Amino acid sequence: NQIDIITFTSSSTAKNFISTFPELNSRNRAIIACIGPITANTVRKFGLKPEIISKKFTVSCLLKEIEEYFV
Repeated sequence: NQIDIITFTSSSTAKNFISTFPELNSRNRAIIACIGPITANTVRKFGLKPEIISKKFTVSCLLKEIEEYFV
């Protein structure tokens, strides 16, 4: 009954999600994964810490980084 990971593939997605769920905060245990540094910076502006930031800005790279995080 807990979310393990939240992925953001754009800054606008991050803004809209966080605005919809204001209870999301740094005390939540969900790992945050972002498609690149711009999206990660947007997430940080809301006081959250992205733990996974893909080096290439593609969904396949983001998925690979997530997989490597858990290995």
